[in-house]
Amino acid sequence: MQATGKARDGKKKGHRPICGRSPIISVKHRVTRYLISVRIKAEFSALKSQINPHFLFNTLKGIYGQTITRSDQTADSVAKSSSMMRYVLTESDTEKVSLESEIAYIKSYLHLQQIRLTEKTKVDFKVSGDTSSVQIHPLLFISFIENAL
Repeated sequence: MQATGKARDGKKKGHRPICGRSPIISVKHRVTRYLISVRIKAEFSALKSQINPHFLFNTLKGIYGQTITRSDQTADSVAKSSSMMRYVLTESDTEKVSLESEIAYIKSYLHLQQIRLTEKTKVDFKVSGDTSSVQIHPLLFISFIENAL
């Protein structure tokens, strides 16, 4: 290259593709990668906020109480709690989930809430109709159920 600003082939310096891409495409690629990383961080932050710490601590306290009394339901409570955490952290990351998986999550939630609720509190949860082919947004109904209890 020459110091005058032109390469030997007569083209201006600075207009050569970077790694086979034009400078504009390279900038777009970097901006796109940055925006994707920002989106992932925001989604993860939102996901973490969906795990209600109050619920988690109450659940663990209830399970602890079951272990003290050597309840036969302790293992089931731990399994339900684990599946709920897995659902919130992984499966709910999608745009839509099956209504059946959402119902399973709600049933686990209600089971764990029964640990801390007194016998005076009755929870009646019924599902009717065919739910096998219905897709919904994840965690759509849980806020309503949390507020109802």
